[in-house]
Amino acid sequence: MKIQNIRVDGFGVWSGLELADLSTKLTVFYGPNEAGKTTLMHFMRSVLYGFSPERSGRYLPPVYGGHGGGQI
Repeated sequence: MKIQNIRVDGFGVWSGLELADLSTKLTVFYGPNEAGKTTLMHFMRSVLYGFSPERSGRYLPPVYGGHGGGQI
């Protein structure tokens, strides 16, 4: 599986995030502490493997609005 696009409607601190045309070889997410890197990782895991009650309680409803969920 190759992830080409990520769209977060709302999850934790992310709302309306769209990442398009990701590299088919390697994509690295980096940034300062508290930038949302781990939240993005949890979003991807939730979309692929299901929203566990623990994750839903922690990341939903979104902090800055939007509908919970998105697409990969």
